[in-house]
Amino acid sequence: MKKILMMFITVFGTVSMQAQSDQDAIRPFYDEFGPGARAMAMGGAYAPIAEDFTATYWNPAGLAQIRKMEFYGSLSRHSVNNRIGYQGTMTENTNGFTNINALGLVFPIPTYRGSLVFAIGYNRVNHFDNFNQVNGAPVIEGKSFSQTEETTIDGSLNQWSFAGAVDLTPNFSLGGTLNLFTGKNDVNVLYNELDEEDIIFDVYSRDVNFAINPEYTGYNFKIGSLLRPIPNLRLALNITMPTVLHVEENSSYSELGMDDTLAEYTFSDDSFRKYKLTSPWRFEIGASYKYQLFTLSSSMEFVDWTETRFSSDILDENDNDIDGGINRNIITRYRSTNNFHLGGEAILPALGAKVMAGYYYNFSPYKNGVEAVSSNRQYVSGGVTFLLDKQVKVDFAYQHGWWKQSTTDDLLGVDQNGNYFATNEKIKTNRFLVSLSYRF
Repeated sequence: MKKILMMFITVFGTVSMQAQSDQDAIRPFYDEFGPGARAMAMGGAYAPIAEDFTATYWNPAGLAQIRKMEFYGSLSRHSVNNRIGYQGTMTENTNGFTNINALGLVFPIPTYRGSLVFAIGYNRVNHFDNFNQVNGAPVIEGKSFSQTEETTIDGSLNQWSFAGAVDLTPNFSLGGTLNLFTGKNDVNVLYNELDEEDIIFDVYSRDVNFAINPEYTGYNFKIGSLLRPIPNLRLALNITMPTVLHVEENSSYSELGMDDTLAEYTFSDDSFRKYKLTSPWRFEIGASYKYQLFTLSSSMEFVDWTETRFSSDILDENDNDIDGGINRNIITRYRSTNNFHLGGEAILPALGAKVMAGYYYNFSPYKNGVEAVSSNRQYVSGGVTFLLDKQVKVDFAYQHGWWKQSTTDDLLGVDQNGNYFATNEKIKTNRFLVSLSYRF
């Protein structure tokens, strides 16, 4: 049994930790949340409203509603709390990250009738920032060994957007956004293992430093429409074409250990890989209705995750192309999802302000039964808008999210039955956004 444990923990630790997988193909595109405090406060139900620079993300057709030049900026503060249960030990980590959320300029073009508007700017659409620590002492055949693993993740996926919108009729607007993507996802893992009771074959201790640093460049195109069939009612339809990301990835693995005789050994390996990721099509429909001082809004987004594709020239240890296996895993392990956004807004005339609230349900891309714990994500949000004068508007928003997940990696190893050791995690996120809009 000890020889089997050693095979899984050491060989998988030096090979599989550096191999691409279906999770790598999905990760840059999942749990994307767009820019803007007002949009976040309304639970992301912003496609049928979209009346500021962030329309470049939510629905480019909404730009046609803007009649003055606009400068827009947004700042976010994001924190993650993770309670991790692993092999009888509970570890809790809370970490915060501050970043620019959006920055852009909208400039209408004078027209004889209707509207023609262009916009250019930056949106941070997905964040990867995180830190967590796992401690545990797995018991095998009545004996235990200790494990500690720290994972630090830094990075984001960013859009540089070029958008335009036009009124085709008095009640119908059409818009489009060309997005150029940049980003990175720097992952660094420190792992320590101490086996004083001689459970693992010929290993007394191991210290592993693993890093993987993909950098992303890519593009997509989004088409949006906004229909106003009757006063106060807006209907939205968005189509986002597949995002193509070209990835250049550096990885490194180093291990320092001692065998049972306390003799030291070392191992290291570095690699560089290039591959391409293609996301699924996205379709979104939404509606909003304004009644006196109140606005209600909702939207639903459809994504078929089985359409995600991985493409490379990478070969496995048997000199076979890895693409087929990864894409088969995507088809068999993933599903299509319908994600829901709900939001509301009320005007407070006496205060010159608006208050907003929202809810967002984001389904896990995995098929039922693939995950040990369903990782569907829920978010509630709220916010307030102040019109400082006719030209300056400030939005504040707060969002709280929560979900569960069970994860593992090759470093944690397997038990005596060949099952991977896994963590049980309860994650809570809190995000604060402030946005400033200046029209002139």
